[in-house]
Amino acid sequence: MLRVGKTNLVYLVVLALFLVLAVREAVQSIRFSDVVFVGKRGVSHFRSEVLMRQRDSAVLDEGVCRSEIVSADVLGALENVNRQDIKANYDGWAEATTQADVSLRHALTCMPLRGELWAWMALVKRQAAENASELFSYLNMSYWTAPYELAAIRLRLEAEQSFSDETLNSFGNLQEKDLLSGLTFLPDFEAKTFAEEMQPLVRRNAEDLLPLIPAERRPLVEAQAGGQG
Repeated sequence: MLRVGKTNLVYLVVLALFLVLAVREAVQSIRFSDVVFVGKRGVSHFRSEVLMRQRDSAVLDEGVCRSEIVSADVLGALENVNRQDIKANYDGWAEATTQADVSLRHALTCMPLRGELWAWMALVKRQAAENASELFSYLNMSYWTAPYELAAIRLRLEAEQSFSDETLNSFGNLQEKDLLSGLTFLPDFEAKTFAEEMQPLVRRNAEDLLPLIPAERRPLVEAQAGGQG
């Protein structure tokens, strides 16, 4: 009779688990290869009908959480929203925003520390309505999870610029914090590009920003404050 020691048994169980996981990963790679290809190639290169065809509901239905698959699904959903014309096709726009909302919620259950996803959620929600407390909660989560990441900062500022003054004022100094993060913590070349991209906001907030940023970065603000927007 073949006897298996406890150590060997544990080893065999662990090995079996790894094999199961490896097979599952391989199956997912094959099954969702088209979704990932579209995401890596760039969703803007594909026609809307291709994006809709490649968006696989199984990503959501089966709770797939592989980052490259989930990210590609979200990119496709967001691009579909961007291509909709609410005036020409309200139903198509409503369906696209609903799908983007669902995709983002799933992505956030898989990757809750991805700050740009929270910012994208704010942008999608703003499409339907301007609920100040809801929008602030998404942008605040984005700031909390990614305070110094350029992509997240840009998205938060993009969202904030679409809000009414009343909504933006209710956020306190969130916009100023994002400007301060970009101007202070980004590498020199990125900070310069960031200051130029955000010139209207930098100029508008220059008086508040200048005392808060390091002396070596103040010329970035002064250059934009003195420019023409």
